[in-house]
Amino acid sequence: MKNLKFNLLYVVLIIGLIISCDNDDNPDPQPDPEVSCIPANLQTNLIAFYPFSGGSINDFSGNNYNLSNSTTAMPAQDRNGNANCAFSFDAANGEFLTYANPTFINGFDSQPFSVSLWFKAEGTRSGGIYEQLIGRDTGLHCPDTYGEWSLGLYDCRNSVFGINDYSLWGDGYPNFYGDTDCANDPSTNVWHHLVVTSDGTPGGTMMYIDGVQTSDTPSTGCSNPQGTNPIGDLFLGKEFTGVLDDVALFGQVLTQSEIMQLFELTPCCS
Repeated sequence: MKNLKFNLLYVVLIIGLIISCDNDDNPDPQPDPEVSCIPANLQTNLIAFYPFSGGSINDFSGNNYNLSNSTTAMPAQDRNGNANCAFSFDAANGEFLTYANPTFINGFDSQPFSVSLWFKAEGTRSGGIYEQLIGRDTGLHCPDTYGEWSLGLYDCRNSVFGINDYSLWGDGYPNFYGDTDCANDPSTNVWHHLVVTSDGTPGGTMMYIDGVQTSDTPSTGCSNPQGTNPIGDLFLGKEFTGVLDDVALFGQVLTQSEIMQLFELTPCCS
C-alpha cells in the first residue's frame, strides 16, 4: 500500500513538472498582429486603432473603444484587395459607425493629437457636399466642418479638417471651390492616406496627403461656430460614400518621418 501511494505521488509530481515546463516555454501572450503592425515607436501614444480586420469594428489598441454599427455599413476589401479588411459606407443609405459619449477624446481642442486613416471615395458627388471621414459630431455647423472637430471631404472631395473654429484645407482649395460638376475631382475611386495633426492651439494644425504635407494654412471664418465643448459622439463615415481603413488616433503630434512610416505600412489585416 505504501509503495502504491508513493508511486501515485511520484506520477503527480512528474505531471506537475511537465505542465510547469510547458508554461515556461510560453510565459507571455502573443502580441495582437494588428497592433504589431503599428511602428513600435508609435504604440505608446496610440489611443484607438480600427484596422477592421476580419470585418471587426473593435478597437485593437487595447483600450477597448469598440465601435457600434446600427446601420447597413459593411466590411469591404482593403487597398491590397484583402476581403473583410476595410469598411464601406453609402451616404444614400445613411451608413456610419459610432462610439457613444467618447470621453477618451475629451480635450482634443486643447491637447496634441493626430489622426491617420486611409480612404477611397467612390462614385461622384456634386459640389458643396460634405462627407465626414471621422469626427466628434453634433451636426454640420460650418459648410466644411461637423461638430467639435472633423476630418472630411468637401466641395468635390477636397480634404478638410476643422477644429477650434479653424479650417485647414488640403492642396487644391480654392482651385476646386465652386466646381459644381466636380469634373476635376482628384480623389474618386483612388486610395489615399490622410493625416492631420494638432498641437492643441488655435490654428496649430497640419495636414498630410499620401505622406506629403499640404501647403495650405488654417483659416477662420465659420459663420456659426460650435466652440470647443466636448460634446457629441464619435462618428466614422457619416454622409460618406466610399471605404475607410486603418483608422488610428494618437495622443501626440506625428512628425513627417512618423507619418511616412504609417504611409509605407501594408494594410493591417489578419
